[in-house]
Parts: sequence; C-alpha cells; structure tokens
Amino acid sequence: MTSATFSSLVGALPDVNVVALDLPGFGGTSDSGFEHSLDAYADFVTAIAERIPGDVHLVGLSMGGKIAMHIAARQPMWLQSLILLAPSYPDATIVSPDALAAQLGAFENVDALTALVSGWASDTAPLVAWAQFASRDAYAWWLTDGRPADISNGVANINVPTLVLHGENDPLRSSDALRERIVDRLPNAELMVVAGASHCIQMDQPHETALVLRDWMARHSG
Repeated sequence: MTSATFSSLVGALPDVNVVALDLPGFGGTSDSGFEHSLDAYADFVTAIAERIPGDVHLVGLSMGGKIAMHIAARQPMWLQSLILLAPSYPDATIVSPDALAAQLGAFENVDALTALVSGWASDTAPLVAWAQFASRDAYAWWLTDGRPADISNGVANINVPTLVLHGENDPLRSSDALRERIVDRLPNAELMVVAGASHCIQMDQPHETALVLRDWMARHSG
C-alpha cells in the first residue's frame, strides 16, 4: 500500500513524531535498480531509522510486519520496541498455484483488486486506489518471494518488547495463530485484540489504536 494508510493514526498522535515510509516500489516510490528482498527492505528502513533522534518504536503492518521482525531480529541498537499490526507470519506462507495466479493477476485490475482486499477495512476503496501505485516488480516480489520466505528462526533473536495487535474482524489472521507463531516465540511479547477493526487496524480504529500505542510507548521508553 502506501504511507497514506497511516494518515488517520498520525492525526490521532499529534504529539508523536511519526515517520511513515513509502517502501521502494510502493506508494509511487521508484524501485529502479532496487533489489527486492527482505534484506534490502530492512536495510532501507534501517537507514532512515538510524537518523531519527530519541526512542524509535518500529511499527509494521501486514507485509511491513514481516520486514519489521526481520529488522528486529538483527538487534539494532536504536530499536526501543516493536509494534506489529496484523503482521504477516514469519513462517513461510504458501498458497495454492491457483490462488497465487489470481493474486498476481489482480495487478492493475480494479475489479480483481477490489475482490482481493474485500474485508480488509471498513472502507476498501482507498486500498484499491493505493494498491495501484505499486510497481509490478514489488507487487510480484511479495507474493512470490517475500511472503513464502521463512524467517521463523530469526524471530527468536528479537529481544525488545513486542506488541502484536489483531483486529477482531481480520479475515487474513487469527489471534491463535499470531500467538503461536509470534508471541509465544518471544521473551517479551504481548497480544492485544482491537474490537471493531479488520486487517487495517489503524484505519478502522485510529483513535483506539493511538490510545494503545501511547500507553505502550509510555511503558517502554528509554
């Protein structure tokens, strides 16, 4: 998607320095010459995070959650805590060939994209519009290489406090799976369910999400 998915959350956190990124190949950002990989995206985010003064709490949504876990597993000195919103599972996620073909075929197809993101948020029209800003290479990379990548062994190296948020109406994740695959593997992790939210938690419940994050950051600041 784009950094715009966080606009309502940013508005609900006026006193917090929120740096929302458009990753290469997403949100209209160029990915010319960019090597699409979890390592490359982790390096991209890290280069920005290292320049932010003060405590840095890394937030990752869905695909961004997997990238954020990959970063946290490196144990960077600047990372104060990890916040995962409906994160992709660290294990390899494999779909059927037919499902993969349908997802790849949804690129730049408004009707197919609309069906693909059905139920991801209370209003999916922005999601469809934002998805069309992605490059074909970035879109295909996630489905064919990023999502199937298995980083579950590295999750054990995450040593910062970690908050996992699950939207109670999320059609893509379950709280039981998030607990089993992420929370129970970490020494200092919590799982919280956000009522009235689907996959894009911060869009459906920006003020509730802001309250949760504000409390979390207050408890885990250096």
